[in-house]
Amino acid sequence: MKNAKKESFDIGAKHFAYPDTGNTAAFSTTEVYGGPMRNGLHVRIHHCGGDIARLDIIEDVKPKN
Repeated sequence: MKNAKKESFDIGAKHFAYPDTGNTAAFSTTEVYGGPMRNGLHVRIHHCGGDIARLDIIEDVKPKN
């Protein structure tokens, strides 16, 4: 897709980036198209290389003491 938007974020030292093309089995839904990623969101990422195979949103995050 020529004008595809791309989102990216970092978790620790791992960088994830994905275009909103819909032509992949990996996670690729950007915020513009209803994707869940937001600043400050707590997530668990299951990945294969740089592709997100599964994205879990962690709702009950407890503050660290």
